[in-house]
Amino acid sequence: MEYFLAFGIAASIAYLLTPPTIYLALRFGLVTDSKFRKHPAHTHIGLVPRAGGLPLFLGFIITSLMFVTLNKLYVGIVIASTLTIIIGLLDDYYDISPY
Repeated sequence: MEYFLAFGIAASIAYLLTPPTIYLALRFGLVTDSKFRKHPAHTHIGLVPRAGGLPLFLGFIITSLMFVTLNKLYVGIVIASTLTIIIGLLDDYYDISPY
């Protein structure tokens, strides 16, 4: 039962943080514009905000702090997740090429 509660809290946090993330993405230019970025896999029209992993990350971290006891494994997961989200945000901002 505790797992369902943790999942519900994490999903709620991510849901509530999505609109502010969209606002910040638009404010700081973390958007994809289909007019300037032509790619056959992009089916969106207009501006699409990036940084969508941030609400999921924050929901995971906040819920984990509530339900998980701190140990070396958990700290390693948090550090790896934090580095991943930082690299993802930098990629969204600078549009780093994978090649």
